[in-house]
Amino acid sequence: DNIDEARLTVRALAAEQITNDIYWVKDGQEARDFLLAKGQYTSRDSRESPKLILLDLELPNITGLELVKIIKSNPDTQTIPVVVLTSYSENQYLHECYRLGVNSYIVKPVSFQQFLKMAKKIGYYWMSINQTA
Repeated sequence: DNIDEARLTVRALAAEQITNDIYWVKDGQEARDFLLAKGQYTSRDSRESPKLILLDLELPNITGLELVKIIKSNPDTQTIPVVVLTSYSENQYLHECYRLGVNSYIVKPVSFQQFLKMAKKIGYYWMSINQTA
């Protein structure tokens, strides 16, 4: 939901020459609609699932935790890797996210340079090395 962090992440992925299409949505409701091809995304081919979802927990309309429940309970989206990027370092969020089926939980670094390094590593691993279903 933070446009500056979204732009930084896209920039970091581009620096790693990640050539996949990148879609940024502004809140949990839009993310749900995008993934399930509903609302403004009804024309999107729902069979073309994202290779990766980078997800903040603190989202307007539908929270990140609620979105994880939706993603992991739907047969069409449950195998998409979900990487949580959050400022929440409390164990309750970490445990709940893994219980719901996220693939990775990363607490966002505060510094700009650390954030760029982290985003590059995420992109390289999940888009270049990891094999998805």
